[in-house]
Amino acid sequence: MKESNIRERMSKLLNKMREGIIDKDESTRLALLCAVAGENIFFMGPPGTAKSMISSRLHKIFKEDTKYFEFLMSKYSAPEEIFGPIKLEGLDRGVYKRRTDGYLPTAHIAFLDEIWKSGNGILNSLLTIINEKKFRNGPAETEEELSDEKLGKYGRVPLQICLAASNEFPASGLSALYDRFTVRTFVNPVKTNNDLFKLCMDSFDELDVSDVKDILLNVDEIKEWQNEIKKIGLPQEIQEVIVGVRQEMNRLNEEQTNNSEKYYVSDRRWKKIVHLLQTSAYLCGRNDVDLMDCQLISYCIWDTARQFDEAKTIIEKIVREHGVGCGSEDVQRIEDKIASFEADIDSRFYKKNEVLEFVTANYGDGSLIYKLKSPIKIDSYEEIHYFSRDCEKLFNKNRKRINNLPDSRIVNRTWQKDDFSFDYQEYYGSSRHFSSKLETKNSVDELGKLVKNEALFENISEYAKQRRISEESAKAIEEEIKTRMQKLKDFRDNVEKTLKENLFAEPSFKASITGNIDAVEKGLEDALDHLGAQRNRYSNPLYESMMADLRRENEQ
Repeated sequence: MKESNIRERMSKLLNKMREGIIDKDESTRLALLCAVAGENIFFMGPPGTAKSMISSRLHKIFKEDTKYFEFLMSKYSAPEEIFGPIKLEGLDRGVYKRRTDGYLPTAHIAFLDEIWKSGNGILNSLLTIINEKKFRNGPAETEEELSDEKLGKYGRVPLQICLAASNEFPASGLSALYDRFTVRTFVNPVKTNNDLFKLCMDSFDELDVSDVKDILLNVDEIKEWQNEIKKIGLPQEIQEVIVGVRQEMNRLNEEQTNNSEKYYVSDRRWKKIVHLLQTSAYLCGRNDVDLMDCQLISYCIWDTARQFDEAKTIIEKIVREHGVGCGSEDVQRIEDKIASFEADIDSRFYKKNEVLEFVTANYGDGSLIYKLKSPIKIDSYEEIHYFSRDCEKLFNKNRKRINNLPDSRIVNRTWQKDDFSFDYQEYYGSSRHFSSKLETKNSVDELGKLVKNEALFENISEYAKQRRISEESAKAIEEEIKTRMQKLKDFRDNVEKTLKENLFAEPSFKASITGNIDAVEKGLEDALDHLGAQRNRYSNPLYESMMADLRRENEQ
């Protein structure tokens, strides 16, 4: 059964791990999550960036009987340094076994620094122990070993998590081992000068866990949690995000010509990713994976440095697309109502006059020039796109005056209604006629003014009646908008509370989830402004003054 205070417990342990470590929040969060999930983590970064400190801090928040193994690997590393020396006893009988106490096969938590510098032989021998948690140390001899062998338990190791670090990527041929590290992240030097000087001035004493002694973790209870973690739900929207991520990676792979930069996430890896998300939800006290947990996927799908940032972009994009909908369709429905309301105002209060409007532009000196619907070209000269109000100046499409046409040969320039024309005289006496229509647009919103003598209303009482009808419609729409805004606020508060309570995802990621809420909120605010603008259209000052007089008369 899930602990009732498991999130509070994890939060306290996480804060304890953070003590004295500057600007390493991401790596610390991920290390704790992986430890509970039983997944391995790889730290990429230069030496001296607290990678080993994070590992030792992780060990500190486990109970004292939790065994820890740490080793700095090199090309000269020998198997005995990692798996233990050979036992002399039994060699005369042909029994080949290692003394594993104090070495990797007996560790619950292991940190392998500069992992890729070791030889391929040792690295490949790590595959089984890291992934399948097995290390076969010679043949079964004792009754206990023989019994375990029958049950399939012989050779199992207690390893809960392996943390590895390097400042380089693995060489070719090590992709299988690299794939065993479900989570990968960069650990970089501190970013700001303030953090740098704080780092230099602070003392790093041994981490004191006496104040959290009662809530320290142990491997056995974590194993008990696994049955509950497997029951954590994977809602449809989360499944859609995972499908979307896979599709986006496939799309990017089709565009990528460099095979080494193509994404590949094995089926085994996807299974581990889902387990990681379930563990995050469980430790945050939830029964289902949510969108905030999905940010963790970005640490699990990249292989190269270029893919690291791109992976984050992929997750942000897909989550935003599948983010909280929270009523965008409501905004469209409200806008449709306002559009109908606007049309109703037009019919009740305004006269419409369809007019023809010429498309114009300003020349450099501020004078107005008119645009032709179809450019005029005379032989090989520039095309005429604009002409001046007095028809004397001609302009090209960039509204630059054309000076290479002899003015004396362009005669009879006229502009009648929407037609511009002129005659062009040839050198041999004849002439050609050119013409083009002006570019125009129709305007149907030149609305008649609401004045007393217009025939829109016969009297002030009729105006008051129409205004009352419109105002009732406006108030109904306004009430709907304000009700929706309040519901949206309550919804945002609830969503953000859940997002803020996530211990392991990047806090800033919530913007990718609530982006749709922001858009709907802005849409509702715009709708309210739009509604107010329409209400102002029938609040004619002259009529309002007359209505005020009418009310005073009635009161008397």
